Amino acid sequence: MRKSILFVFVLLFALSTGGKTLQSNAVEAHNAQENRLRVSASGQAPKPNVAQAVYIKWRQEAPADEVSKLRFALATVTRRNGAGDAEVEFWVVGRAPQSVFEIRPLYFEKLPDGGFKQDQTGEIKQSVVESSGEGDSFGMGMVFPVSPNTNSLEIKLVGYEGGKLRDSTTVHVLLRDEPSESLTRITDGQ
Repeated sequence: MRKSILFVFVLLFALSTGGKTLQSNAVEAHNAQENRLRVSASGQAPKPNVAQAVYIKWRQEAPADEVSKLRFALATVTRRNGAGDAEVEFWVVGRAPQSVFEIRPLYFEKLPDGGFKQDQTGEIKQSVVESSGEGDSFGMGMVFPVSPNTNSLEIKLVGYEGGKLRDSTTVHVLLRDEPSESLTRITDGQ
């Protein structure tokens, strides 16, 4: 009888400790989900973001000589979150000590004469990432307000080293309810 009671107590203790561990893991997973849109510039993102997955897919499918010549890559994934918000995730490879992101919301329209019209539909959002730690890549995400007619984003990434311009790239991506992916690469010889 004593052995049975002792066994039950040990079992209950193990289950309660395991339950706390599971609860703690669930809280950590929830916090990681909330924090995934914060800057992670330590060389590794806490977990792969959607834009990192775009880069990884390209890297796995690209010829080895193309991958070996890579100097810089900017992967972006954008998505509209309802009529008033947009979300963008980045993955940058080949970073500078300081990176400045500028996001300009746009309304883009094809004109009957074949030309295009583009109007800015909101404020330019800017975020500065200072390099910390080792590694040449980082992930970042942002959620920001957009007007209901915004259908495109202009994303500019400027890298500085020692206060001097190191590199700059600008991409235009569509803003839809479903995710839109973009990957810009610069290799030796381009």
